[in-house]
Amino acid sequence: MLNREELARDFIVFILLQLEEEAEELVTIELISLFDTHYETPFYNKTINYIDSINSKINLTGIITKNEFYNNEFPFSNQEIKSLIQYFEDNHFTGYPDGSDGADLLSSSSAIEFSESDIRNYWNSYSQYQCLNKGVYISYYWQKINYLSKKCKNLLDQELCRIQIFKKSIQRFNQETKDELIKTYIEKHKYELLQDISSPDFKFMGFSDRKGYFIDFNKSLIEDLKSGNSDSLNYDFSLPNLEKSVSYLKYQLLIEQLNEVNYLDSENEELQEDFLKYKEENKDYVSYLKSKSLDNDEINTILNLLSNNKFNSSNLRHIEIKKPVDSFRFCFLFFVFDYQFESQNNPLIEINDFKFISSFLRTDLKLEPEQIRKYYKNIETGDFDRSSPFPSDKIIRHLFDNIKILGIDRGNLKPIPSKFLPKSLNV
Repeated sequence: MLNREELARDFIVFILLQLEEEAEELVTIELISLFDTHYETPFYNKTINYIDSINSKINLTGIITKNEFYNNEFPFSNQEIKSLIQYFEDNHFTGYPDGSDGADLLSSSSAIEFSESDIRNYWNSYSQYQCLNKGVYISYYWQKINYLSKKCKNLLDQELCRIQIFKKSIQRFNQETKDELIKTYIEKHKYELLQDISSPDFKFMGFSDRKGYFIDFNKSLIEDLKSGNSDSLNYDFSLPNLEKSVSYLKYQLLIEQLNEVNYLDSENEELQEDFLKYKEENKDYVSYLKSKSLDNDEINTILNLLSNNKFNSSNLRHIEIKKPVDSFRFCFLFFVFDYQFESQNNPLIEINDFKFISSFLRTDLKLEPEQIRKYYKNIETGDFDRSSPFPSDKIIRHLFDNIKILGIDRGNLKPIPSKFLPKSLNV
């Protein structure tokens, strides 16, 4: 079990990783993505391990008052929270430079602004993993899987190409022969999966659908944490056998591509029924989305995201929405405000006109109608300030990357006004 100083250091790294992932901030510290640094940077000191690396970069003097073990749900005192906030203000900076390459960052940067509620919100996100294994550094597992997920995409893309070549090559044969070849091909890969299951290597979780594959980062992280052994972990940067790590996803991809299985037919029939009820409850919104040329898979993904990913187990693509501003961005792209204005006769002028958002979205995030209105009105004014939902090129690129992960055609979504878009983005 980590003591409080170790926990605080791990928690700080976790927050910085979230800032980078969300593309909300540009953080001036060479702490982020240590696995990338280790494997992609020439002449990097390969002998240093993960804990030594973060210990050398994060000084907790005066932040944690007692370096003791803890057992309470939130381990920091009010004074320690203030010290954590001060630590971020003193050591980490953000900015939205004019140059997309990050030029002149320091000249246009400002200290990270955190409140006590921000610290507690990040702790809630951190603790969902930390409660699974209190003896390990969560940020280590998070970074390892994040690095591996980028690497395994190449393997899955290659596998998809091989499957397409196989499908094309058997078209010359009669149906009986094709069926036999497909069966043999699947059995061969099933045997390979059976061999890999017995290996201790980490396995990515996810599924395949008509649009390719989906890597479930959150589920993969959870499963890896559950199997982690703090006694045998030395925190070096060694990686598992990547081929074995993606064997389950490769098999899923094979089944989907060759058998054309509809993975929305989940084994969890009760959850599937709940999703159909939820869809029926929002049938007017569903019809509105159909009028915008979104297909059924895209609509199912949107509904799941707006329901706070309640129906993930039905093999629906998903990402985690962590901030109210993220909720607004997706609501904007998914025509939620257009639907309210055009179909529900909502003028979207006064603060009360935005109260619908709390009931429309099934989320644990605190969505203030006043703030949602500010984001909405900012799109009209086009001001690039802290109330802007699209304050930087990096945020918009990250948003479009998430749309791609969700398997949604960006051309079918509500376009972001051109005044917010970087010139390099072809929308």
